[in-house]
Amino acid sequence: MTVEHYASNVSFQAYCLKTDEEAIQYWTNYLKEHPDQEDNIKQAKKIVELLSLQLSEKEILIEKEKIKPHFIEIASAAKSQSSSNRTFNLWRTMASMAAVGLLVIACTTYWFSQQTADKIDYITQSFSEPTKLELSDGSTVFLATNASIKHEQTWEKNDDREIWLTGKAFFDVRKKPLVANDKFIVHTSQGTVEVLGTSFTIDDDKENFEVILETGKLAFHSNDQQSVILEPDDKVFFQNGTLKKEKVNASYYSVWKEDQLIFEDQPVSEIVATLEASFDLNIKVEHQELLKRKVTASIPKNDPELLLQALSEIYDIQIIRSNKNITLK
Repeated sequence: MTVEHYASNVSFQAYCLKTDEEAIQYWTNYLKEHPDQEDNIKQAKKIVELLSLQLSEKEILIEKEKIKPHFIEIASAAKSQSSSNRTFNLWRTMASMAAVGLLVIACTTYWFSQQTADKIDYITQSFSEPTKLELSDGSTVFLATNASIKHEQTWEKNDDREIWLTGKAFFDVRKKPLVANDKFIVHTSQGTVEVLGTSFTIDDDKENFEVILETGKLAFHSNDQQSVILEPDDKVFFQNGTLKKEKVNASYYSVWKEDQLIFEDQPVSEIVATLEASFDLNIKVEHQELLKRKVTASIPKNDPELLLQALSEIYDIQIIRSNKNITLK
């Protein structure tokens, strides 16, 4: 488990804030059984303690105004919690705020093990929907749900612009940065991506890791010393441990960051590719003729079912779904 996984775990929060005896016992035993996780647990505990600071009534009112359209739902959920756990409830309320689109800065003060001791790291994480970030160099990052990045809050003039990514993100890198030097590096679980004035998507999923380049040029260096240069519309991924590259329509892989998916006279084959890339689905179409049919449609970004149902009604097809596997027949 990563620092973020621990910090977002409800039972772990109760252990840190000493609000639940069962949670305290569980995590005390867990730490004894997993001494290698001590550093991660200590850092996660600092995050929980930082975010559990009490807010003044004025601050609470300000936060309410920020999320007014959603606050009734949040307040209702918070009210159902025990009044004796006010500190713990505050964490839950803050998490709820993040779930409706507010960006939570998880921590700005703890040391990140991969940096030198005199540098402080800045951690940002998305929750229930994609989150747009503006970096100090003028670059933009869209974090997918539950993705996070670690980086210095402000890069110095001669610093490399380094980011550590967990999850999926789209980067639009400024070619001439407002601060720091030209070198922009993204560290992932599978290797590093070197960038110069580029837009691209990284999905740092250990099962289906991939990098897709939209504009510019970049290099990917895997942890096992494999390297590849990407041109626009290139995708790199691992297949049986070997780094592969193929041509794709890169725009399909970044539509998840938009408010809506828009299709204008596009064949079903392209729509299927977009849905698979955006929602981590595996879609099988039994009748190949259907793939050639063209569709014009606009759907909310988080509702692929709406489009599938429309296809079902328009073309009189049956939808069979098993988790993330979908068959159109």
